[in-house]
Amino acid sequence: MRRGPLSKDEKAQIASLCTTKTDEEIAALLNRQVKQVAGYRDEYRANAPEIIVQRSEADELRHELHSQIDWVRFKSEFSPEELKFFESDYINYRTMLKDITQAERKDLYRLITLDIFMHRHNVDRMKAQGDVDRLERLLKREYDLPEEAQNIERIQGLEIQLQACRSATNSKTKEYKDLLDKAQDISKSLKTTRDQRIKNLEDRGKFIGLLKDLELAERRHGVGEIVGLMDLAVEKEKRRLAQPHKFGDGLVDMPFLTPESIYYGHEGLEK
Repeated sequence: MRRGPLSKDEKAQIASLCTTKTDEEIAALLNRQVKQVAGYRDEYRANAPEIIVQRSEADELRHELHSQIDWVRFKSEFSPEELKFFESDYINYRTMLKDITQAERKDLYRLITLDIFMHRHNVDRMKAQGDVDRLERLLKREYDLPEEAQNIERIQGLEIQLQACRSATNSKTKEYKDLLDKAQDISKSLKTTRDQRIKNLEDRGKFIGLLKDLELAERRHGVGEIVGLMDLAVEKEKRRLAQPHKFGDGLVDMPFLTPESIYYGHEGLEK
């Protein structure tokens, strides 16, 4: 571990990383004591602009997760490595899912938990497959011996163990598929699939585009002109239809008859 005062380069690195990494992570990166890194971080923050000391989005989401009562339960259910995986997945999903309800947050917890369970199953499946490979090598070694030198009891025992390991591998594969199906169902309900996100973005983009159009004074003025012209056109057509019209049988009458059109019709008759 390095000793002595921090160099300019080290101070610059601490300043650039202080909003995205913890003191422990920076200390490990610089091969310095955590206390020394924390001391300079406090000194830098005291003199830095306010915008620099604000927590990044990842820090905010990490704080959000740790402040939930569920985090206490997670710490007793998962290993330290799995907790890091849980935290990373939560931040990534929450970056994509900006606004979620409490029920959706529970679904997100279940989705990440299923991801961890699938990882556990993959680890166990690899161990079982390793046992299969080992037993197959031992059996091959026995079968390669001359028939009179083969140990029948050992071969039978290895065959039983091999069958059990293969069954365990198949069982792990089935369990993994069941977990994957459940995870996909939750993912769809949270709308985390690519198609759903693209559709949401497209719908949101159309709505925002409409709002922006209405915000523009010129656009509003143009829409107002169009509406005004339509009103004038409707009024002109009412006047035309309210005028006396001679039908094919020689009858003269007004095609459009309302209290207002009678007035227009009288105007036409006077003319």
